[in-house]
Amino acid sequence: MFRTIAAKLSGCVLASLLPLGAMAATVTHCVHNATEFQSALAAASDGSNVDAHVIDVRDGTYLVPSGGFEFFQNTNHRLDIEGGFFGLNGGNGCDLQIQSAAGAILDGRGGQTIFTVISNGATSGNITFRYLTFQHAGGDAGAFRVVMLSNADTLRVENNLFIDNSTTDGTIDILNQVGVTYFLDNAVVGNTVQANLSQSALRIESGPSMSVTAFINNNTIAGNMDTQGELAPSLWIIGGSNFDFANNIVWNSGSCDIDAGSEPGDPLPAVNYDDNDIDSACTVVPPAGSGTINEYPLFIDAANGNYRLMPGSPARDAGDNSPPGTTRDVDLDGRPRIVGRVDMGAYEVIDHIFGDGFDG
Repeated sequence: MFRTIAAKLSGCVLASLLPLGAMAATVTHCVHNATEFQSALAAASDGSNVDAHVIDVRDGTYLVPSGGFEFFQNTNHRLDIEGGFFGLNGGNGCDLQIQSAAGAILDGRGGQTIFTVISNGATSGNITFRYLTFQHAGGDAGAFRVVMLSNADTLRVENNLFIDNSTTDGTIDILNQVGVTYFLDNAVVGNTVQANLSQSALRIESGPSMSVTAFINNNTIAGNMDTQGELAPSLWIIGGSNFDFANNIVWNSGSCDIDAGSEPGDPLPAVNYDDNDIDSACTVVPPAGSGTINEYPLFIDAANGNYRLMPGSPARDAGDNSPPGTTRDVDLDGRPRIVGRVDMGAYEVIDHIFGDGFDG
């Protein structure tokens, strides 16, 4: 799916004043390489006079610097990072976008954390990551780490691929203590985590208040291993708040795929299930009537990293079109997300008649 970017100045920074009392300005960066990406993040971390930064990432492979890409901010801010951009007629701008994770690749080079976000002390701080591949992270930390300690706002991690990372900690570690988290249409597959630390591929922690919610919808979390070659837990939910969990495939991990807990003194999380395909659960078992199934999803070629679904998959047309927290318009490949009834997992089956240009 293509998106035209209006009022874009090719290769330049676009600033536009907002009404008094709102954020001071919005700056849009079109980045072509890791150096430009770092510079855009440094500008976004500065926080002086500009509160909102949009980073458009052109298609290509970005070899992360030592320590990984970083965004640290303790003043009001908005940060939107999206991949899939390219220029009109082969130009250098960020004029068009393919809404797929395949084009913009953040590569940890086998020994680096890829991205760290720390947002603390602000009252406003929306952050969005879309259409990116995170691969080949390594070392002592995870591939993608987000800490939001005092923002009563929104974190969106949507339509991203996390694959072939091998880290001491879990692959993805998200802590959003006060704000709302959306983790939608991502694939967390084929990653390796440290065995003796009982790490999971994906850890999402939300604050102790039941007024806080994390929405975890239409993700494929599967085939993640530990360093001893055993299957590792896929998902660890922690925090005394609400977790809405819909249309996911969580499969082929450790002795159980989903675990839940809380900090000492906090209530256990309230997990609401809606139409998922789950291999096994640890401490929070889906209730009867939730639409959850326990059937092998029929991945096309999981052994070689292809976690798309075969046409006969039991996860096909088995999701909820309007779950709490909603669904995205496109799947991880950029295809229409809902064709009839939505499929479970990050990918729609591609052979729906009339649904995808007759290429089924």
